[in-house]
Amino acid sequence: MDVVGELMSLLKEVFLSPSFPDKRIWTLKSLGKFSSKSLFTYLSHPCAIPSPFPVKQVWKPPVPSRIKAFSWTVVLDRLNTMEMLQMRRPFLYLSPSWCVLCKSEGESANHLFMHCRFAKAIWDHFFEKLHWQWVMPGTIYDLFWQWTPVGLGELGKYFWRCLIHAVLWGIWRERNLGIFEGRSRSCNEVIDSIIQEVGSWLLVSKEFLGLSLVDFIRDWVSCISSYSFKVCESEAEWQHPPFGLLKLNFDGSSLGNPGPGGFGCVIRDHNGLVLRYVAGPLGSCNSTKAEVMGLHMGLRELKSLGIGRVVVEGNSKVVVGWARGSYQGTWLFSNFIHEIWDLALFLNVSISHVPRSRNTLADKFAKWGVGLKSRAGFNRVAIRTVFTGIFIQRGIGYDELQPCFELWSSCRLLGFGFVFKCVHLSCPKIKEHSC
Repeated sequence: MDVVGELMSLLKEVFLSPSFPDKRIWTLKSLGKFSSKSLFTYLSHPCAIPSPFPVKQVWKPPVPSRIKAFSWTVVLDRLNTMEMLQMRRPFLYLSPSWCVLCKSEGESANHLFMHCRFAKAIWDHFFEKLHWQWVMPGTIYDLFWQWTPVGLGELGKYFWRCLIHAVLWGIWRERNLGIFEGRSRSCNEVIDSIIQEVGSWLLVSKEFLGLSLVDFIRDWVSCISSYSFKVCESEAEWQHPPFGLLKLNFDGSSLGNPGPGGFGCVIRDHNGLVLRYVAGPLGSCNSTKAEVMGLHMGLRELKSLGIGRVVVEGNSKVVVGWARGSYQGTWLFSNFIHEIWDLALFLNVSISHVPRSRNTLADKFAKWGVGLKSRAGFNRVAIRTVFTGIFIQRGIGYDELQPCFELWSSCRLLGFGFVFKCVHLSCPKIKEHSC
């Protein structure tokens, strides 16, 4: 009893979180409260109390499904580490007593992800940033059960639930990088990649709506503790275009005004499916130039895809007014504005102003473009939707397009140009229309 009393007195001086009081949890009961019956049952028959799987910790966080499946195999200790492979192939010598990260102890799952010097440095970095004192348990199974967001707000809880998955995935990728490619990164580089990974998972959710990836990477601690958002100003306010038409949303961002700038534009169909987005840096500029470049680059993307009659929206009244013909700005933008006029006339687009709440996705891409080194984009393999929008505008119905779609399903992986030529030759009426 004296030893127990001494231990309890030592524990009173240890606080997991400075802003949240500690409490004892009895793990043998679902409510966390002690009962003599549960203790007696455990002491009499240890196997009578099943060890439940941490379902919520593994499957509920907003992370990609493949990451959840990976964490699931880690918790079940089914991952192909050196130790596991040696057990499954005892006739092969695979160096099970050597860890590629710390170059010393054996590569078991518990060592690789928790007790390795390299992994411990990664965990300690996040604990120190949150001012937490944490003692690693013996197994990953216990780690998931103890992974409770204590003393964090709503946004902090989302981050905390995703962090354990990102750290495990980052350590595993670094391990594979050393084994299969013979390359290694520093601990800080792995930490930066983990933060970027968590940011890419969180910023697509409505809870972090409007927050840029650049701001999250720069100071994620402030973002999860003090970032505020409005639920009413969500992407749900984005208005779908008419059936068969596409919509282009553009935006620009300047940090400092003037300062580092970026542009972003996104093309979606009438169902809201993202068909194409483009983002990139602009160097030092003001917000007006960034907005102009966002519209300019968006119209150029439409021209490169050969798509006309598109609804174009932006949240800058000045730039939208200029694009609609009332240009009274500085000569610095005159070349871009005149080219926007030519593109808008050639593509037969309608440009209108919308509130920022209806342009949040383009705003995210613009802020993301500020931190990029070069232009980046995404082109979804959904050319069938694009073709449908193009040909409906030209009076071609679905029945006439059906043979094209049958051919499209067999050769869609061969590229946009080749598929377009095949579709062009398979439908006689399409030959009469130039796209």
